[in-house]
Amino acid sequence: MSEPTSFANDSSTGPEAFEPQPVPAGKSGPGCSRLLLIGCGLLLVLLGIGAVLLVANGDKVLGWMFGVLENQVLATLPDDVPAADRERLERAFDRAETALHEGRLDPAKLQQAQGKMTGMARDPESITAEDVRELAELLEAAAGGAGESGGNGGESPAEAPTDG
Repeated sequence: MSEPTSFANDSSTGPEAFEPQPVPAGKSGPGCSRLLLIGCGLLLVLLGIGAVLLVANGDKVLGWMFGVLENQVLATLPDDVPAADRERLERAFDRAETALHEGRLDPAKLQQAQGKMTGMARDPESITAEDVRELAELLEAAAGGAGESGGNGGESPAEAPTDG
């Protein structure tokens, strides 16, 4: 067994260990320097201004992001997608963009469409004609109206809303 350590001869626990240490030059005391506080304050003000601008121009930012996703999806459509589906998708994008600028875009359905677009843009090799039709239906629904493929938003007659 080892012998107990004696701290009586240890100079780090003596009275000199608790004496105040000299303050390095350039620092006047505890806390942050004035220059650091000013820099943090300016950064906070700039972030506040950016947040106000983002809220004020949210529809423009959303429109820009929507346009980027649209271009990525349309550019990566496979060759086996029928021309009618491509045209329907382009019309659906146009209608959704118009609805966005008019403020009548359904946010929940837009979120579904954005998820679909993001997935399609992330893995363009796996895009099928069915994916294109689903995206067109989601965009048409987000735009708040029936699609141009039969008057019921691309839904089958069993899924179409009834007036009864």
